[in-house]
Parts: sequence; C-alpha cells; structure tokens
Amino acid sequence: MLPKFSRGNGPELWVIIMEKAWAKIHGSYDRIVSGVVYLTLRDLTGAPGFRINQIQKETDLFLKLLDWDKKGYLMSTSIHNQSDTDMKKWGLITGHAYSLIQAAEVKNNGKTIQLVKLRNPWGDHEWNGDWSDKSPLWTD
Repeated sequence: MLPKFSRGNGPELWVIIMEKAWAKIHGSYDRIVSGVVYLTLRDLTGAPGFRINQIQKETDLFLKLLDWDKKGYLMSTSIHNQSDTDMKKWGLITGHAYSLIQAAEVKNNGKTIQLVKLRNPWGDHEWNGDWSDKSPLWTD
C-alpha cells in the first residue's frame, strides 16, 4: 500500500494541518473516509450529527432540508454507489463531499421547483444540469 498525503491548493496550509491531525486522531489516512462529513462535524463542533442513507419519499427529505436550513443546521451531502461516468456528465464527483448551503422552493411558471445550493470545496467540477449557472431555465 502506498502512503497517502494531502496537497494544498494555493496557500491553504491550515487544511493540510487539519487533515493530518484528523488522520492522527483516527490512526491513519486510511481510516478517514472521504465524503462522510457528519462524523467530522460532530467531532469538531460537538454538535449532534447523523447520516441519511435512504428516504422513503424525496418530498419527505426535502421538507426536512427546508426545516434544517431554516434552523441554521450545518448540512452536507455526498454521492456514493453511483457510476463516475454518470455523475461526471452532470459535473458531480462520486465519493466527494459537498456543503449543502441552502434549500429553497421557488415558483416557476406556476410550478413549485425544489432547489438546493451546493458548494464544492475543490472549486471545480460544477453542476451543469437543470438550474445550473448557465441553464436556460433561469430568467430575469
């Protein structure tokens, strides 16, 4: 097995130091799992955290997201068990964590649209499906 290391993206030395400390706490880089943010947030903030693997109805999940957003909860999401090829066509990365910044319902031509605002900490691989920055669905 090859050793694993963290690399900075510009002058972000603190990220590398935090990741190394996190790996030391857990015994090695192999023991810290990418894309499982709730464990890290729980340990760093002391706030309760949990993981939702599957929800019966998507509307139930979205209503929870709206409620949690209103309450100011820290939220994240990630994609697992999906084809890299399928996800890359949308600009998403499998096994990668995203900050879930906001959940909102908006009206568009009489229809209610459910949107989430995500942040990719890497700063690349941007969503390019419906309601992306360059989507024709946006109007003035």
